[in-house]
Amino acid sequence: MGSGRILVGIIGTAPAEAALRYAFGEAEQRGAVVAVIAAGPASQAENALVGDVVRRWAEKHPAVGSTYEARRAVDAVVTLAAASRHACLMVVEDGAEPWTAAMVAALARQAHCALVTVSDPSW
Repeated sequence: MGSGRILVGIIGTAPAEAALRYAFGEAEQRGAVVAVIAAGPASQAENALVGDVVRRWAEKHPAVGSTYEARRAVDAVVTLAAASRHACLMVVEDGAEPWTAAMVAALARQAHCALVTVSDPSW
């Protein structure tokens, strides 16, 4: 289990503002870094949009190191569960769609670190 890495799992194409807000705030308190992985189907344009949102959060928290990767070729749950082996905490949004909720439930069973689910207050 990684001690200083907080993983943000972005499932699909939603920018995951609530998950990023939580993760960057937590990382600032813990002195941890944030690793953002976008998984699940998306276009290059959607990947770029998510990357822009991640960069904005990184700019708001300059003391927190961060990375962003789009890993779209393999199942989102498999990808994020594997990445959780190197994290102390994984943060995901619970999502408004049923398929997102199913993926979050699967992640809860397969994650190798603590999992926090957050909701976007705009729903």
